[in-house]
Amino acid sequence: MHNFIRLYCLTIIAAAVASIAFAQNKRRSSSRLMIDDLQSQVTLLREELRNCSCRRPRQMDITLLGNNKVTCNDRSPAGYYIRKTVSSKRWIIYLEGGGYCYNTKMCDERRRDKDDGGQFMMSSNYWTSKKSTDMGILSPDIEKNPSWWNANAVFIPYCSSDLWSGNQSHENTSNDEYVFMGSRIIAEVVAELLEREGMRNATQILLAGSSAGGIGVMLNVDKVATQIKNAGSKAEVRGISDSGWFVDHKCDCNANGGNVACSPSVAVKQGYHLWHAAVPESCAKKHSAAPWKCFFGEILYPHIKTDLFVSQWLFDIAQLEISNIPFPDPSSKREVKCLMKMCHKVRKSLKTVGSAFAPGCLSHNLLVSKDWNDVVIDGKSLPQVFDCWFPKLPGKKCTNHRYVDKCEWPLANGSCPPVYHPYNKNSPIMG
Repeated sequence: MHNFIRLYCLTIIAAAVASIAFAQNKRRSSSRLMIDDLQSQVTLLREELRNCSCRRPRQMDITLLGNNKVTCNDRSPAGYYIRKTVSSKRWIIYLEGGGYCYNTKMCDERRRDKDDGGQFMMSSNYWTSKKSTDMGILSPDIEKNPSWWNANAVFIPYCSSDLWSGNQSHENTSNDEYVFMGSRIIAEVVAELLEREGMRNATQILLAGSSAGGIGVMLNVDKVATQIKNAGSKAEVRGISDSGWFVDHKCDCNANGGNVACSPSVAVKQGYHLWHAAVPESCAKKHSAAPWKCFFGEILYPHIKTDLFVSQWLFDIAQLEISNIPFPDPSSKREVKCLMKMCHKVRKSLKTVGSAFAPGCLSHNLLVSKDWNDVVIDGKSLPQVFDCWFPKLPGKKCTNHRYVDKCEWPLANGSCPPVYHPYNKNSPIMG
């Protein structure tokens, strides 16, 4: 059935293209008539493409890794979801986000936290056989995702709790301990995609991720690019990190007073050792006294050789949380000052990033969000800027792929999504 649909779509598209060519060559007495006819044919082609995209499967199928030594925290097999497009040689590999745990007590609490999906992020035993992806860069709908809608899409569930950095093995841990293998999971999935799924013949491969997945992209994109090249593939490999550019922001305005988690460095410093974290060698060497600093974007970025695009909210809710900054109360001058200080630090840290999209909004995650077409900076959305940076057609001319907002009060950018109270998701307090 899928082959029939594909043939039908190709036939419709071919007919539409032929009509456009005919309209271009046909002599008319009025050039205006020719332009109108051409525009109507383009509209027809767009509608047929949209109809064909609607017939594509919206769900992805699960595959558990064949290597049973590369696992989730609880030693259940890691894996990935995949939706293939035979006619496309473009691939996107997406790393899921979802926090972390950096000591045994915290990992135990994470595993028991059913409300926040902790059990799904430490074990594959709860994964479903299919996954629906209908938003952002993973959507198969040409209207929602005009550039990557028909790419081969791979979603790697996050079940290692280590910011995709873990490099442990079962041999150096006991059976009653958690294992952290995030970096090894990525390498094993890429190996299977190359050997079993045909990714070796790709022309473009994008490693993408949000939040913890965004950090995972920065930590692993060079290794993935090298692995793909060593497999004999000539694909162009790039990365996009979404909402994973954290700064080590020490705040002095926490509501509870003296919280030990006030600085993000507390978490990654402990996690680096627990996870047996693998960070880029040149970064670890330069910061040999504190290699855990390589989890922070501005420290890690100079050591990344593969082309990287950074999408980052200037007022990132996750940054607020890990910096122990209370949810902003506009009536509190102290909290507003702390919030603005964080924004300026994030904005300053992005100065050396040549390809970036950083809206001045209070939110978290954009790449697979329903808002990814709606949030704009100077009239440009993330898909537009990103397509300028990594175009489908080689040779496409584009010069500006850096859009960074100013640090104003959240929602000063009128396209920002509404902000909901963290304890009442149905009650917007801004927007």
